[in-house]
Amino acid sequence: MEPAVIRAIEERRGLFEQDHRPDLPARQREVLLLEYSGFEGDEIASLFGTSKQTVKNQLHQARMAVVPPSLPATRANATFWTGVHWGCCMATAFAMLEVLASA
Repeated sequence: MEPAVIRAIEERRGLFEQDHRPDLPARQREVLLLEYSGFEGDEIASLFGTSKQTVKNQLHQARMAVVPPSLPATRANATFWTGVHWGCCMATAFAMLEVLASA
């Protein structure tokens, strides 16, 4: 990989590492984690027994909360944040989803 690309990724990661969100509501954590795992809005809605519009709203709110203001609140940026915060901010969501999957 080109050194410039590596630097750009490291800079972006630095922005996201500073942005912890321990107060992010549980449902927003869950929908971010499912989106990170490749689920689409309609699939997430089906899993939670809610409407696709509700999931769309939850994802929008979550993206606005986790993506630094200097960047667009896109799926890609929210997914990057989720990956960076997998072991800290997202750990409780992962544990909750494991419980749901085993039920």
